[in-house]
Amino acid sequence: MAGVLRAEATLAAANLIYLLWLAAGAVVLPSSSYGAFGHVTRWLPSGALGDAMRHACLTGGVAWRDLGVLLVWGLIGTALTARTFRWE
Repeated sequence: MAGVLRAEATLAAANLIYLLWLAAGAVVLPSSSYGAFGHVTRWLPSGALGDAMRHACLTGGVAWRDLGVLLVWGLIGTALTARTFRWE
């Protein structure tokens, strides 16, 4: 976005995406409170992070499935970045 849009538009779009992920991405509320959509939010990076942090704070344990989801998303993001990034 930063290379295509002006600075103000980039800031506005980044903040909008951030607020949407907080509201719809299971960061604020647990995945179970989203009904049928909760099964989808578990596999999103924001939902996995929210569930893992919630699990760690409430039980003191490690949510391995959620950490695995974050690892897979991290690998996908790294591969896509390596494939599409160009130095100018």
